[in-house]
Amino acid sequence: MYTFNYDLAALAVYFFCFIFSIAARKKQYIPPKGFKSRLLNQHFVFMLILKVSIISAAASVADVYFAWHPENSSYAVVMFLNEVFFLSHTMLSASLTLYFMNVNGSALGRSRGFYAAFAVPFLLGELMIALNPFTKLVFFIDQDLVYHRGPMMPAFYMLAFLYVVTGFVFFFRYRRAISVVESIVIVSVVILAMGGTAVQALRPDMLVELFLESIAILTLMIILEDYTGSLDQATQVCNRRAFNDTNRRLMETRQRYCIVLVKIQNFNFFSRLFNSRDMDSLMADVASWLERFAGRESIFRFWQEGFAIVVYDPEGSKAEELARTLSRRFETAWSTDEVTAKLETVTGIIRVPDDVGTLRQLQDLLISGFQDS
Repeated sequence: MYTFNYDLAALAVYFFCFIFSIAARKKQYIPPKGFKSRLLNQHFVFMLILKVSIISAAASVADVYFAWHPENSSYAVVMFLNEVFFLSHTMLSASLTLYFMNVNGSALGRSRGFYAAFAVPFLLGELMIALNPFTKLVFFIDQDLVYHRGPMMPAFYMLAFLYVVTGFVFFFRYRRAISVVESIVIVSVVILAMGGTAVQALRPDMLVELFLESIAILTLMIILEDYTGSLDQATQVCNRRAFNDTNRRLMETRQRYCIVLVKIQNFNFFSRLFNSRDMDSLMADVASWLERFAGRESIFRFWQEGFAIVVYDPEGSKAEELARTLSRRFETAWSTDEVTAKLETVTGIIRVPDDVGTLRQLQDLLISGFQDS
């Protein structure tokens, strides 16, 4: 007899993670534009994982309830709930692998062919589930509304295993792109998820898979999705620590990109002229304007008096146009409700890896200053 205590606990954990993520990131996160850009955004993929997990857990809970109370159900209802569960849950292994690749930066710069190959196992699994009401190959429901595994069920465990192997390949290949703590978290999450899957595969009556997966996702939220230490409090864009982490990922995964720099030369003058609250408001206004051209997670307050913007632009043309746009904008004054200031700036472009090839070289260049481009 199935029990849904673990699935109920998993559903509760998922809802907590979802509500907390929305509340905590409400003012910190602006979704990028474009389907591909969103799939290459760590937080977007995390929220996708939460949503499909909530759907699969809810479907599982309802299915077990109706298994206990078949008089309140029907074949169509039970079949529908199982279809929803498998369609949503099959997305989890692929989504987690993509999430880990976003964490270490290895998802960037891949060809369309790579992503097509990446999606094929997932799409095949979804197709098999969509056709299952007719083929009964994945699962079937008997006349007593009891669920049974079909002959192709092992294939789904193989698909999940394939994505786990893919994730580990990219994890070990680019392990230097992330910190030791992040590495430990990723390994722990994979062990939890695989452990739950293995137990439930051997003991179908023990519905622990979703619960252990929910604990794994809770771990991701607490550690990898906590951005409070990576934000500049005055402007709510990323800080120097986040800048270093981002460039480490990009450099270790051999990306070609540009960093557009804008440094306010008369910042100290205005800091003496205005109070700190007015200066914070002024810099927040500048940061808000920069968000027209780059996502908030690509804008960094590297200095107190300026910003660095990471532009994923191998050719450099977008970076050059952005630098010109910045120079033109700073030719006119900035105004807030409290102050008006004519900010004198110097802009520059650093091309990675043409100008710098390591994080140490980049830090030395930025700390020592840069010349007008």
